[in-house]
Amino acid sequence: GLITMKKLLVIGLALVASIGYGATLQELENQCRQKEEAEACYKAALSYVDGGNISETDRKDGIVEAPQDFAKARFFMEEAYELGSSDATVIFGTMLMEGIGGPVDIPNGELLLGEACENGDSYTCSQLGKKYTKGEGSLKKSLKNAAKYYELGCKLGDGDSCLNAGRQYYDGSGVLQSYVKAKEYFAKACEADIESGCSQYAELNKKGY
Repeated sequence: GLITMKKLLVIGLALVASIGYGATLQELENQCRQKEEAEACYKAALSYVDGGNISETDRKDGIVEAPQDFAKARFFMEEAYELGSSDATVIFGTMLMEGIGGPVDIPNGELLLGEACENGDSYTCSQLGKKYTKGEGSLKKSLKNAAKYYELGCKLGDGDSCLNAGRQYYDGSGVLQSYVKAKEYFAKACEADIESGCSQYAELNKKGY
């Protein structure tokens, strides 16, 4: 959970546009609550995730000193999402699915991550596929759902998603077994420079599929 949040924080920082450089936490919260500024809510949330361990680059991105508090981070991330911040969608969805800062909410968490995936976030598609492959935490394992997200991720150009979709068709895991489809997905994985995709494509090609 915390490792995932740290990764998402890095992604979030890369997406943040500069707002109120030098603003205090209180000012961000006021901008969020009173002026309903989505970016202020988002930055307040990231500040609570980071817990004061911020660099000069973080400061320039609008992250401010704050005690680490995942409950408050979740509150402000939800506010950011509801005010239309697309950047907040993945992080808030992950918080819901993993129970970060509040109770686990798998249905709504998947809804948000699925929304991000379908809107073109291939990394999120891949991560959802992996979550369903393993059945993490209170999320029940579902190879059918895993295949759905891997195929979406592959369409968006994610090589790992292509590889994993190929493996599911190869094994008939959660999908109707098909060496032909497996070969197609392995070919796409190979095109994305996934070495094992190349080797598995070559194996099926040698067998005449």
